[in-house]
Amino acid sequence: MRTRFTAAACCGFLGLGAAAHAQDVEATRKAALAFGLAGIWSWDCSKPASRENPYLMWEVPASGPVQHRVTFDGRWPAPDFIAAKGALLGDGRLRLSLLTDGKLVMTVTTEKLKGRLHSVEITDGQGKLRMKDGVFLDTGKATGSSELCKDVEGAVP
Repeated sequence: MRTRFTAAACCGFLGLGAAAHAQDVEATRKAALAFGLAGIWSWDCSKPASRENPYLMWEVPASGPVQHRVTFDGRWPAPDFIAAKGALLGDGRLRLSLLTDGKLVMTVTTEKLKGRLHSVEITDGQGKLRMKDGVFLDTGKATGSSELCKDVEGAVP
């Protein structure tokens, strides 16, 4: 069972003091806002959440870490990932280091193409490259892209 992220877990993982942690959280929050990450994203917002059409919620609170949730049935569980570090890259991409239970599980780089969110690179918590140029290396399958849903309960206006 996953537990909620704590500032202590983040600081312990990153080896940071409280001041450095607060700076990382704020820098990540600002990067996510500038990128336009906040909201609910899905491959097809006109269809309900399902295994074939998951809804992804990126929460960017006024203070505290960026959080990620996913639903396959319309019920929103506790956050499954917390963004410990994030930055806008020079090529219009956003890179986030994501934690679960205070442990790094992946670093993901995403971009927006014509307003749709598209993951282009994923490195797992052990540093192994899992996705490159939007293609999963183990399966050869390309990732889809998600649109920002406006008419979903909990969506950002």
